[in-house]
Amino acid sequence: MTTTEQAKAPILHFPYQSIQFIADSNQCQHLTDDSIKYLTLEVTGIVRFLLQDALKFTRKCRRTKMITDDFESAMKMRYLEPIVGFRLSNGNLPFKTTTAAGLGHREVQCIDDHELQLDQVITAPMPKIPLDVSIRTHWLAIEGKQPTINENPEIISKADLTTDSLDP
Repeated sequence: MTTTEQAKAPILHFPYQSIQFIADSNQCQHLTDDSIKYLTLEVTGIVRFLLQDALKFTRKCRRTKMITDDFESAMKMRYLEPIVGFRLSNGNLPFKTTTAAGLGHREVQCIDDHELQLDQVITAPMPKIPLDVSIRTHWLAIEGKQPTINENPEIISKADLTTDSLDP
């Protein structure tokens, strides 16, 4: 690629292969090449708009770095479901950087998972069983008066309240 072609190339572009992989993993093998190209352009446009909106939130909050809340606010503004993921306030990401030889020696970031020993899982005590769901009726007031039952709070007279507030 020459320098002029690099300058004309879009900054944000999703590869054709990644959209095809996502479609294949979601059992959509019947997509044509034209439809995958259209999806690639559409996804690129949507992510570009989301990043622009997130940058607006970043600037409005007078920050120099974009955080996940900015991107999530941009998604909410566009009526998209928020991403369930990391919310880190200190900025330290829990990712481990490795190089993948199969991907052309590109750096790949992954979460460092700890291994569980099967013996520990088997011998661990069972968690407590949650309580069953139950519904109970409770009348807070009957004919404008609060009955004296265990579920209702105690009725305290105004005189007792004023003496408690004056004499701590």
